[in-house]
Amino acid sequence: IHVVNFLGERAPRVTKYLKNVEVKVDGEDVILTGPDKETLGQTAANIKKACRIRKKDPRVFQDGVYLYKIQSGDQVTWEVK
Repeated sequence: IHVVNFLGERAPRVTKYLKNVEVKVDGEDVILTGPDKETLGQTAANIKKACRIRKKDPRVFQDGVYLYKIQSGDQVTWEVK
């Protein structure tokens, strides 16, 4: 997975996704689907780790990768309100 133009950087940030995980990009949203929730969680953690902001004030630079919804089938188990 290549995250390009993150905070205006020229070099893309690169991370790997695990097997049986399907990655879809819909605008600014990245949707991960797959049969195993452990591999989905690890892939989400890999993306978040690759897009960690260093040497900048987090109160000013609020860009980043945020988890805002966990869904299993049609049932939403967790969502930011």
